[in-house]
Amino acid sequence: ANRREPTDVETRIFEEVGLKFVNTSVHRGDEKYDGVIEASGSDASVIEYAIRRLKNNGFLGLFGFTQSGTLSLSTVDLQSLVYRSISITGLINGQKPHFEMAMNHLVQWKTQYPFTTSHFITRSVNISDQKSVLNVLENRIRGEIKTKILW
Repeated sequence: ANRREPTDVETRIFEEVGLKFVNTSVHRGDEKYDGVIEASGSDASVIEYAIRRLKNNGFLGLFGFTQSGTLSLSTVDLQSLVYRSISITGLINGQKPHFEMAMNHLVQWKTQYPFTTSHFITRSVNISDQKSVLNVLENRIRGEIKTKILW
């Protein structure tokens, strides 16, 4: 559901970790993927597009989407998910063991993917700077991946 080309930094990140960035506004082929991670912040209608892009035994990971749009699945659609063994999973988990595992992965990735891990945080703001914090929450800058709010 990326409706744009990747930035230079995103291109390097995707190349380093061996993933493919797809601009869905121009990608109209019938190419299928083993897995799709949906993290664009699009509305729920993007899920149908993502499901159609999956190979048999495919995986769709959802980081979340806005509360707009619709997703309609018929019984035929549901049977297709079952018969094709498609897995759909939410990827946000705040439990302590999962947080600890994520931190261990980030430590490993720092060595394995040095460019990627050094570019995850695109900017930092101090929590005491109310104007900057509100700006971060209301406005996304071009190329922003994650913003760190310093406490």
